[in-house]
Amino acid sequence: PALDAPQARRPTGTLHVGLAKVRVAPYLDTRDIVVRAAGNQLDFRADRRWAEPLPAAVGRMVAARLLTAPHIWRVYPQPYPFEVR
Repeated sequence: PALDAPQARRPTGTLHVGLAKVRVAPYLDTRDIVVRAAGNQLDFRADRRWAEPLPAAVGRMVAARLLTAPHIWRVYPQPYPFEVR
């Protein structure tokens, strides 16, 4: 099932989290949509495309979900800013 985007909130926590670049399995890191046909069978749909690269989409959603945690103030993607302490 698809996850809804987290609701916007005002950060109240104090933790700063660094989020490494997300990597997905090579067979999923393609422009084609990958769907489960049945059981363990996957179909690659060359006539369909992801709206954005899958690793970027997963990273964006992980960051958004982390920000819903009350103790997290900010999530920084790689490369991390040097001025963060």
